[in-house]
Amino acid sequence: MIKGEYVFQYPSGHVELVRLDEALTYQQELYPNMESFQSMDSVLLTNKGTWSLNERKITLYDWLWFSVGGGPMIPDLFPRQGSFMGIGWIAPTSNDPALLEFVGDYPYYFVRVADRNNLPPGITEQAMRHKR
Repeated sequence: MIKGEYVFQYPSGHVELVRLDEALTYQQELYPNMESFQSMDSVLLTNKGTWSLNERKITLYDWLWFSVGGGPMIPDLFPRQGSFMGIGWIAPTSNDPALLEFVGDYPYYFVRVADRNNLPPGITEQAMRHKR
């Protein structure tokens, strides 16, 4: 099941969320830090769009591109908008949550979370180390 909330924490501390809904819509949010994300406070940017799935590859339409240039280090607060194609969905295992794999020059992973206030420890390291 692909729907759910997926989170990526930038090395700068910013947190990006993408919520994939069953109706093939998504919400994208950028927070200044983990505390703001957990309390759902101080959202810097929000975006909505639609998504599609084709053979475990996701396309997000009207996506805001926060990550620029040298990879996902610091989000760009003036993002460009477009479609992001070929995002991999990695199914959960008994030890690891599901992931969204954003491919490119610098691949990075969004980790599916069930509860914003009960995140797995080391979520940033967990997302960045995955090479399943």
